[in-house]
Amino acid sequence: MLEIKKCAPESLLTERVHILKGEFRSGSQIHFPMESHICICFPKEDGMDVYTSTQWLDATQAAVAACLGIGNNQ
Repeated sequence: MLEIKKCAPESLLTERVHILKGEFRSGSQIHFPMESHICICFPKEDGMDVYTSTQWLDATQAAVAACLGIGNNQ
């Protein structure tokens, strides 16, 4: 079972038990670094106004449609 201890953050830097070193490689990526996907939606009479902080508009449109249970074109 994992034991959780409270301590000062500075002590974690000096009292470390393990040092991990290594390398991580991943395949090619479409967009790196990927910005966060966040939006705010305002319902209106004939649909929804969506203000998003991302450049990936089709993913935002699909996510909002999935959350609302409607088609992407609505």
